[in-house]
Amino acid sequence: MNAASQHSRDPAEEVYEKVNFLMLKSSADYLVQLESSVLEDFVLKYSGVLIFLLNVLDPDRSLKLLSRLTNASVLSLLEEELRMLAIREVAHLGDDPEKLITLTGYLDLVDRLAGHETIPDQEKGVIQDAVRILADMSTEGGKKRFLYLEYFSADKLQEIFRFNLEKNPPVNFGLMAFSSEQVRETILAILARQKPDLLTCVPPTLFSLLIYKLFLD
Repeated sequence: MNAASQHSRDPAEEVYEKVNFLMLKSSADYLVQLESSVLEDFVLKYSGVLIFLLNVLDPDRSLKLLSRLTNASVLSLLEEELRMLAIREVAHLGDDPEKLITLTGYLDLVDRLAGHETIPDQEKGVIQDAVRILADMSTEGGKKRFLYLEYFSADKLQEIFRFNLEKNPPVNFGLMAFSSEQVRETILAILARQKPDLLTCVPPTLFSLLIYKLFLD
């Protein structure tokens, strides 16, 4: 390869080639040392790699990696993992066209409402139905997702969810279907304080006593 070709190579591609899936800890340490702009570009183009690492690394290494990410990069990861989980469920719904349409409608909203601050009234029912379907499937599977979110401090977690709410509102609702009670309550509290009109997107089964208390206060 000549010098001109080497110079024109995509930095994210070069980073990917240096990630060793047989040496996950050293690969994570390598990513932590990258320049912020290079790491962010890598996350946008190879988000699946980051998702895999965050789901298998120990909490300390995961937090070190997460602490290097911008809120935009974290949102990109959450969007991609939600797509992966929803698409996996869609593949199992061939005999249930109504649920299939609902989930594909939700995936469309995740893409279409990126950069928007609110959710059109006519789409709120789609999100509520989709979150209910995903929550039921998550319960049946018996495994919580997005556990790496719990490595953030409470303040940072709130900052991330507020950012999501301003940049792509449907994402927070999808997270509620798969996440722990702690994450769910954090999202609900932010919704109740900042955009209570969007609480209609939340299935009743995912509400908690915390929210009723917030309204009483």
